[in-house]
Amino acid sequence: MKKLFSAALAVMMILVLAACSHSVPPNYVHSVEDMNGKTVGVLNISESAGYMDRFAGSVTVRRYETVKSMTAGLESGEVDCVLADAGTARRMTRQSGSVTRLDEPYADCDYRLAVSVDNKEMLDKLNSALRRAESSGAMDWARENYASEDKTLHVTDPDRDTVTVGVEPGFYPYAFYDENGVLSGIEIDTAYAVCDELGLEPEFLTAEPDMLLYLAESGKCAFAIGRLARDTGNQAVAYTSGYTHSTQYVVVRKG
Repeated sequence: MKKLFSAALAVMMILVLAACSHSVPPNYVHSVEDMNGKTVGVLNISESAGYMDRFAGSVTVRRYETVKSMTAGLESGEVDCVLADAGTARRMTRQSGSVTRLDEPYADCDYRLAVSVDNKEMLDKLNSALRRAESSGAMDWARENYASEDKTLHVTDPDRDTVTVGVEPGFYPYAFYDENGVLSGIEIDTAYAVCDELGLEPEFLTAEPDMLLYLAESGKCAFAIGRLARDTGNQAVAYTSGYTHSTQYVVVRKG
């Protein structure tokens, strides 16, 4: 009787596991375009979350606190896919043999400062300042310590001339208002680093994304910063060398 009961229990467990495995939906995301209308997982307070907040189509975003929980959510079908930076995507595929990264990146570009095409002098100064800031380590600090309250690298001098910098806030971790209402982020620290090299004090002019290039080309700001990739179709704006590189990938279930 005990053997019969054990055998029956084993069969029931197999059936339950089989039912659970069949409840996981197949993968329907085979390209970036397939993300539209899907549920997408992202790490909370991450660059990926910022991208999904600005997604051009319609998505449902589910935020996770850890890579492990996000991987489990993808495996179980809780989300259709995950958007992650290159390092996070690599961790996910190492943690689980049932998920894979799409070859086509969601984003893969250098972000640059933009100036009016008529202001070649400023363009040259900015490129030189970026090179010096890179050599001094200030750019590494900007890219890695954007959430730090330690702003000792920001040299403030009331006797300096000010320069207007166009920026678009609201996209963590590039430019955002911290819990104290202070404008912070990679781009803010980058602007400070560049202005320090030029002996100038930045005054930030916030704008919507579609207004940034207008501010630069019209001369209403000395330069604009705001995840601006080179746009060869806009002949009124010139771009510096890149100050940071962004790569984002879509991670999906295999099959």
